[in-house]
Amino acid sequence: MRSAFFALLLAPAVLAADATPRRVAPAPAIKAPPALERAIAASPVTTGALSVGALCEELHKAAAAGGAVERAQKEERARLEKLAADVAAARAALRSETARLDAVVVKAAAPAAPQLLKEARHKPQIDSLAKTFAGMKPQKAAALLAALEPGLATSVLQSMAVGPRGAVLEKVAPEKAAELVRAFAAATEASP
Repeated sequence: MRSAFFALLLAPAVLAADATPRRVAPAPAIKAPPALERAIAASPVTTGALSVGALCEELHKAAAAGGAVERAQKEERARLEKLAADVAAARAALRSETARLDAVVVKAAAPAAPQLLKEARHKPQIDSLAKTFAGMKPQKAAALLAALEPGLATSVLQSMAVGPRGAVLEKVAPEKAAELVRAFAAATEASP
């Protein structure tokens, strides 16, 4: 056991005596933390070596500055998280408002849809009736138009050309003509 112990003690001496030159890899460079580098760069000492006391003081300043950086990062993170929460709340409010408006549109369009489908189905017949009225003498067309239901009379007037429409309305009784013109104006405003 003693011989092994002495062999270990003598091994460095034997290795040092070996004259073969060896390449030793340089030690890896240690990079200082960014806060320390800033503190060193801002240090009033620009030349010469720092004393141990000055070095300790610089390290304390760098640690204090690092704490300030961490606080600033935490504050910024909190601000960004609050903004993200605000954006998420605004998106949720927008989705609910969109859903509410969609429901209002569907509800408003529901009663009008059957009427529009009914009118679309009868459009060829109304057009044919309008051509017939336009081909008649205005006095006879006026008598028939006055006898029609107001909704049908309005549809026929909408399908007629301007000239024949005016000639027929001229022959309708003034009270009935006023009623038809009001219904015609309301239907024209309502149609796209």
